[in-house]
Amino acid sequence: MELFGFRSSLPQDYEEKAALGIVVENGIISRNTPQPSHIAKVLGEPAVDSYYFMHALFHALEGGFGRNRGFFDYARRDHIAIQKHSFSAAFKPYYRLNRKPFPSRYVLTTRGVVGNLIHDIPEEHGQTPIGALIDIAIIRYLLGDTAGTDADLHTKHGILIVDSIEDRLKEFSPINHENVSKLLDTQRGKVDVKQGSVRYHYNQVLGSLLKFKDYVELNVNPKTEGVPSPQSMPPQEKKLLMDIIMKLYSGVNMQMKARELPDAASLKCTLTKNYDEILDLMARHDYIPVDESLLLKRDPVFLLTLKKTLYYASLRKMAKKAMEDAKLALAGCQVIEDSYDSTMVQSISESIGTIATMDVNNLHHATSIYRKARGKINVGIELVKELSGLGVPYETLRLAVDYEYRTLEDRIKSSISTFRRDAKGETDWNIYLNAFSLMSKKLKKMRSDVKRMKHLSTGGPSRKRVRGIITRMSQFL
Repeated sequence: MELFGFRSSLPQDYEEKAALGIVVENGIISRNTPQPSHIAKVLGEPAVDSYYFMHALFHALEGGFGRNRGFFDYARRDHIAIQKHSFSAAFKPYYRLNRKPFPSRYVLTTRGVVGNLIHDIPEEHGQTPIGALIDIAIIRYLLGDTAGTDADLHTKHGILIVDSIEDRLKEFSPINHENVSKLLDTQRGKVDVKQGSVRYHYNQVLGSLLKFKDYVELNVNPKTEGVPSPQSMPPQEKKLLMDIIMKLYSGVNMQMKARELPDAASLKCTLTKNYDEILDLMARHDYIPVDESLLLKRDPVFLLTLKKTLYYASLRKMAKKAMEDAKLALAGCQVIEDSYDSTMVQSISESIGTIATMDVNNLHHATSIYRKARGKINVGIELVKELSGLGVPYETLRLAVDYEYRTLEDRIKSSISTFRRDAKGETDWNIYLNAFSLMSKKLKKMRSDVKRMKHLSTGGPSRKRVRGIITRMSQFL
């Protein structure tokens, strides 16, 4: 296991593991279930349970049994398997380590891999503010406190709350501070959580695991003669996969039987606190404005401003936790980057693939990704400066921020080139050309701050001495 997330040399099996990872990723895109040995090889043995927990829950979101059983719904607009993003978020940092045109020079540690595998579960599977909190509690019990903490930090609780009332907000004309604040305050007073609802959500998770088990049983090496096999897998791999699913099922079931479910009253308290954080922010009018020149005519300016502000608040909460943990690590002489900056590195790393593959012909989609990426770069730079002042290492985080910036810059440049060419024949493309040109202009203003990170000093012990005082944790979970 790495002492640091950055690498000065390639692992001996780099090409082999990278190639296998692409095979697994392509299989997921084709809606095949990966073999446990392949997941262990590509992501590491400690990540296997996390991967299949994510895969099972997301499988259930799309119907659970596959098209041959008569009902199937795509969770993504592009019809790509929803599990692909989480797998790529965990695997691609390793793949990019030495890829042209610019290598990333950093990898995720075990904690980072697990964190990115589960980062979308509370929002995508939980779906509601309370569902997200329950999913986080399950992750904490099933996969460990660190995984639970990372899942909680990845979840944009404030945006989930706003999303839950967005249909009602759209009834307002205009959508403004007063209307939104009043509705949120009203909804806060109606917050209620029943213990029966908590048990219902747990039963939904158990049902998702059983659906996935049934799917594997029916679709991988089916026993019925004459039935075509959608997927083949070595029998020992299928058995191992079935054992993993039942192990996860037993873990969730055990939490229920032991009466260790999250208490409805404590969930209500947490949810009320999340409402209060939004209302306090709004009361201060502490908004981060969106660039209206990048909005479409009917885009709700205030709603997007509020969501952008909440997005930054979530990132800064992540950065604040990183600083708190860094101070604890320094005080205890356990100066391991992964122990304090991992969640921010995870967050930056998972968005790089989204940037590289964003649909540039969907301007609303592209500008949303751009705003989020700039937010992560900005907060990442802020955190690097704070860690530098504290005198602790930050090289993995710096490399992650730098790589995200270069990926975003490259994507915007290539899009401008395409739109400039297309606009010569069809003037409608000028709208896209102007938007991406503005993105490029704003991004260039950040370049000096990104470059300046490289020349910051930790102000602390030398790297040689830091390596000498490192106490490697036996496990992250």
